[in-house]
Amino acid sequence: MNAARDLFNDADIQVGETQQTILPAPVFEPPKGAIAVTPGATPGCYAVEISNEDYHACRNYLSHSGMLKLLRSPAHYLAYLTKDDGDSLNPYSAYHAAVLEPDRFAKEFIAFPGRRQGKVWDEFQAQHAGFTILNKSEMDTANGMRDAVKAYDEIPLWAMLRASETEKSIFWYDEELGVNLRIRADALHPNVIFDLKGIDDARPHKAIRQIVQMEYDLQAALYVRGVAAYFGRRLPFVFGFVEDKPPHGVWLQTAGQSILANGERKLRRGAAAFKRLQETGDWHGYQNACSVVELPRWATLEPDLDDDLA
Repeated sequence: MNAARDLFNDADIQVGETQQTILPAPVFEPPKGAIAVTPGATPGCYAVEISNEDYHACRNYLSHSGMLKLLRSPAHYLAYLTKDDGDSLNPYSAYHAAVLEPDRFAKEFIAFPGRRQGKVWDEFQAQHAGFTILNKSEMDTANGMRDAVKAYDEIPLWAMLRASETEKSIFWYDEELGVNLRIRADALHPNVIFDLKGIDDARPHKAIRQIVQMEYDLQAALYVRGVAAYFGRRLPFVFGFVEDKPPHGVWLQTAGQSILANGERKLRRGAAAFKRLQETGDWHGYQNACSVVELPRWATLEPDLDDDLA
C-alpha cells in the first residue's frame, strides 16, 4: 500500500485553502545561519555547523519533531512551523548543556536562589544579561544528572561523550524517499549515536513507555538513516536515559530491531505526507474525524470478575 494513502485520499487533496507551499531544494543551499558546511559520504548530504535556533528555522528540511506533527495532520505541522516559543526553556536544556557542552554550561547558565521578583531580582537579571537563569532546584538537577553521567561505569560514557561531536546537525536529500531531511544528534561518536533523555524511571520496562508515547522509534530510525548518509555506514542508536530525581540513575538502552523497523515505517509514511504537502500546499486538519470509541483491552473488566461481583 502506498504510504501516502494511509494519510490522504483523493478527496482530501481537493479541499482546504492553500496557505503556503514547501518546495524541495534540488541543489543544496546552506541554511540561514550556517557557520561551516562539510560534505558527507553520500551526495547531497552535509554536516552544518549552525545554532540551535537557526537549525529549527529550516523549513525545507523535515525533522523528527516536524514529522511527528505532520503525521497527525498538515494543520498540526503548520501550527508547529508558525509557533512562537518566546523565552520558554526546555526543562532538560540545562542538563543537556551540562553533559554535552560543559564549558558553555559554565559560561551561560547561572542560578538565582531567591524569589523572582523585587529589586534584587531585577538587579540580578541586569547583571547577568545573556545568561540562562535557573532556580536552585533546576541547577541542582542539571548538576546531579551531569555527575551521574560522569559516574556511569558500565562503559566509559563520559569519555566517549568528550570524544563525540555534540549537537551535530546533518542535512540531506534522501533519494529513496524523495525528500529533504535533517537531524541534530546530541552526541555523534565514531561508533555510536548517543541521545540523552531525561526520565522519571530509567528501567527498561518503564522507559519503553516513554519510547512509545514520545515516538522515539521514529527518531531512532531517522537518525540512523541520516548518520549513514553522512558517514556511509550505519551506527547503533543509544538512548541515554537519566533520571531527573536523585540519585539520578543512568541506563543506556540501544534501539533494537523492532524499534528501528517500526520507526522506519513511520519515517516512510511521514516522507510520503511531506511530498504530498509539497505537491498540493493543502494544510488540512483531521479527516473523517468522527468515530465510535471503545475501551482498550487493559481497561476492561474480565467477565469472570464481573460475574463474581453480581
